[in-house]
Amino acid sequence: MKWVTISFLVIIALVNFGPRVNAIFYSKPDTTVVFNSGCFLQGELRVDPVSLSYFIVLDDGQELSFADDSYAEISSEENPVDISELDFCV
Repeated sequence: MKWVTISFLVIIALVNFGPRVNAIFYSKPDTTVVFNSGCFLQGELRVDPVSLSYFIVLDDGQELSFADDSYAEISSEENPVDISELDFCV
């Protein structure tokens, strides 16, 4: 019983005071995101792999988060987005 208690305390100590692992964001520079509302944002796209949250970092450093269901299209090399008739969101 003593070993079970000691093992439990060691596990608690490792969880609380052990090394922290920071999530590495998936990052894609120079990305255009077209939203369902008909506007767009351009910047660096970041996806948090833990919470699967989407962020876009604008050229001025602003970081904006958006929901998975709020965008209509994300540009890529295979799928460039035409933004000539769209407004900038911010």
